[in-house]
Amino acid sequence: MTSVLEEILRYTRKRVEIEKSILKALPDRTHAVNDLYGRLLEHARRGVLGIISEYKRASPRGVINLSLSVEEFYEKTRNMSAAYSVLTEPRWFLGSYLFLRELRELDRTTPILMKDFVVDTWQIDLAYSLGADAVLLIVKVLGERELERYVEKARSLGLNVILEVDSMRDAEAIARCYDSTPGVILGVNSRDLTTLQVDLPRACNIVKNLEFRGPIIVESGVKSREDVLLIRRTGRASGVLVGTSIMRNIDLLRDLHEAATR
Repeated sequence: MTSVLEEILRYTRKRVEIEKSILKALPDRTHAVNDLYGRLLEHARRGVLGIISEYKRASPRGVINLSLSVEEFYEKTRNMSAAYSVLTEPRWFLGSYLFLRELRELDRTTPILMKDFVVDTWQIDLAYSLGADAVLLIVKVLGERELERYVEKARSLGLNVILEVDSMRDAEAIARCYDSTPGVILGVNSRDLTTLQVDLPRACNIVKNLEFRGPIIVESGVKSREDVLLIRRTGRASGVLVGTSIMRNIDLLRDLHEAATR
């Protein structure tokens, strides 16, 4: 049976080939690169979690919120966000590069992650030109052998990378290769990328038992202040990425921020 991830990747590869043929000349970057890596390390030194607020209109499970504009999202999250993530995948997540550009124009100094399924180094060039400060690289998608080339491409442009894993095996492999590598952030996804099942305690257990000196963030499954407190109790995480729950109820972010920083 074909998994959702496999279906997304097939579509993404075709999409990227079309985009490359259309966008032959990428726009020049007009903003300095902001350091997500350093910001998360600072949060870790203070013993708090940095919240990465994600603009996410849909997921493979369905529509989340189509009525919240980028501008309104920014105004309601700006004082509680250590960084932003913007979904740019158009089919399953109803994302757009335009959302990233709009948020960049609204805020020139807060780090922004371009969240997509990166299957071609050209997408890293595109992220840079659009004003992103970091890109997400999924270990299960690229594999350890290809990953090095993609990481070096991003770092050559001054971009940070979040290396996303969903298992202890992959987390340990990445920790061995990239421990303390400047600009490399480890993202532990509580969602199994094959089954799409969410298990936040499992992700927290990975974080708690991992030897990695760079920033670690937890992704997916955060719905309450209790979830944030669970992540803080690992004693190792420096950030948490939250999308679906705050897109459904933007006022929830205040509770999450208080749990993350007090």
